[in-house]
Amino acid sequence: GDKARLTVQGDRAVLTLAGVNSMALRDWLAEARSGARARTIEANLSRGGNGLTGTVVVGMGGGS
Repeated sequence: GDKARLTVQGDRAVLTLAGVNSMALRDWLAEARSGARARTIEANLSRGGNGLTGTVVVGMGGGS
């Protein structure tokens, strides 16, 4: 929706969040791990009145 934007950069994807609830982020991360074999590399999140805001970087393609 309008609360998240996904940008793919080579073998990484950056998810930018603005006011997303933690359950929605949890569900997205589970889907990314399962479907794309993505793993979280870095997360910079803050919690505010509207939910989580920040970025999550995931590496795609499995790896070790």
